[in-house]
Amino acid sequence: MFCIGQAANILEISEYEVLRRAYTEQFGGLDGAAVVEHVFAAYLAGSEAPFWARRYAWRVIREFEDHRHVGPVGLVMLVAGLLPAPFPEECSLRL
Repeated sequence: MFCIGQAANILEISEYEVLRRAYTEQFGGLDGAAVVEHVFAAYLAGSEAPFWARRYAWRVIREFEDHRHVGPVGLVMLVAGLLPAPFPEECSLRL
């Protein structure tokens, strides 16, 4: 349960929204509102989140730890693959 909450804090969104985004990423554009609501209710009751939600949350946490400088919006873009991961200064090529 910890990883879902930590990802929500990093992204500055609710835990429900983390589950919704994880579902959308895992299953594409399928309408999963009913599934997400069921998973969220079980999660609140103490059940473990599904593997796809935990995987998404751990990726958010890992990206945050690797790229703290991009902020919540940039982090969402990194996790979604919409923003290339920046190279650290010491790794940049200088010609």
